[in-house]
Amino acid sequence: MSLRDSCREMSSNTPTESAGSAAAPVRRRKYRLLKGVLLTLVSLVAIVLIAVQILLNSSFLTKTANRIASSYIDGDVSFGKIDASVFRSFPFVHLSIDDFSLTYPHDRFSEFDSIGVRSPFRDEGRGTEKDTLASFRNLAISMNYMAAIKGDIRIHSGEIGGARVFAHLFDDRNASWNVFGEQSKDTVSSPLPKIILRHIALRDNPHVVFTDIRDTLFALVDAERLVFDGMVDISDFSK
Repeated sequence: MSLRDSCREMSSNTPTESAGSAAAPVRRRKYRLLKGVLLTLVSLVAIVLIAVQILLNSSFLTKTANRIASSYIDGDVSFGKIDASVFRSFPFVHLSIDDFSLTYPHDRFSEFDSIGVRSPFRDEGRGTEKDTLASFRNLAISMNYMAAIKGDIRIHSGEIGGARVFAHLFDDRNASWNVFGEQSKDTVSSPLPKIILRHIALRDNPHVVFTDIRDTLFALVDAERLVFDGMVDISDFSK
């Protein structure tokens, strides 16, 4: 190869090498910029989640639960500890409640005490002053927080431990579960929001009773564990 040909080859390769060398710093700057944007976004999300977690303290949750109960339930609601976490089941909010009970005055349906068909479970959950509709030892659910902000309750999954349910039907207009968003003798409750349930498990020997004083129909469910998978709008049951 002649000296002229060597010089021509060197001169033809130089622009490509220069362009490659110039492109490398540009790629590095773009990578650093993208990395910085991603870190900023992750940091902002983390800050928001931490702020929400701080807001969801037991005092705030207790006040919110009591306000919701007084708005939608025509009965007495009591519960022990209540906690929420935005990290445990992200992107859902994890909510847990201990020692829950829902009762109503016995005299609300006392006119039916001496009439109708007697069944073995007719008096279960009923007392001299208060009747119990439902109770449980603990509940843990994961729910869509964006839907909750809009006023809908969408439960992705949940577990209820030690559930006790006493459902008594008295006539076409009166049933023990009419405490949800229904008009009673003394007060009027707001209609329930839309509540969508996808998966729920009843563990620790759930006890469910149903009676109908108009007939000999009654039912008792005692099991170690019950599981529901599907989709149901719980708010429909209050209509």
